[in-house]
Amino acid sequence: YQVKKIIINRKNNDASRFMTKVSKKYTKGAKTFQKTCIKCHSFKGIGGEKAPPIKLMIRRYKNKTDEKLLAFIRAPQEIKKRKIQMSPYKGTDQEAKELIAFLRSIK
Repeated sequence: YQVKKIIINRKNNDASRFMTKVSKKYTKGAKTFQKTCIKCHSFKGIGGEKAPPIKLMIRRYKNKTDEKLLAFIRAPQEIKKRKIQMSPYKGTDQEAKELIAFLRSIK
């Protein structure tokens, strides 16, 4: 036998699989990510492919404040000064705080 093609399906958004990869400390933020971001961004191989994996996005904001990260999440087009496909985050301030804590936990 000869393998000619391998297809990796990364479109599995299984909630239980996703949550097993998250520290309990960041569960609330991870649930917000799952509800609002995972359609486009992936996390550890689970999620969408329309946008870069969330790990790459977080690297870009590694040395920036939480306020700058929140500003980008809430108004990506205004921060980037160009049209990008990312939808603005419209959750509560508490959800945003939990989301950022989860995002910052990604190594």
